[in-house]
Amino acid sequence: MEEGFSFGTHLLFTSINFFLLIFAILILGRKKIVEGIKRRGLEIKNEFSSLKAEREEVERLKTEYLEKLKGVDSEIENMKKKAIEEIEKSASVMRKKIMESSKRFEESIDRLIKAEYEKVISSFEKEVIDMAVEIAKRIVMEKLGKAEEKRLFDEAISFIKK
Repeated sequence: MEEGFSFGTHLLFTSINFFLLIFAILILGRKKIVEGIKRRGLEIKNEFSSLKAEREEVERLKTEYLEKLKGVDSEIENMKKKAIEEIEKSASVMRKKIMESSKRFEESIDRLIKAEYEKVISSFEKEVIDMAVEIAKRIVMEKLGKAEEKRLFDEAISFIKK
């Protein structure tokens, strides 16, 4: 046999030391261990109660918000309807304004056309009169001759001098 401890003896002393250590801890620290376990138990119980209350609050808020969301959906639909109505009203007002504006524009164009027509007619009349006077002057000049023209000229000058 070998000198010293064998594995079995070593295991036996290690086990005895371990159990003595546990026994010492239980004897010396039992009160503190029990108090710590009780305190931790109370903390867990309080946390559980708190979590339960929080869960109930969350459930209540969830229900409340779901109800509000239902109301929001109907509110959104109402807002859509109102927006469509406003757009239709605005479109109607714009159509009226455009129609009025186009009527005024058409009347303005008609006035401009009439004014231009009157200008053209007046200009045309002046040109026709000028041409008629020129033609009449030529005809008179051809028929009267130079001598008669001089006599009429002299007569007009004497008339002006008076």
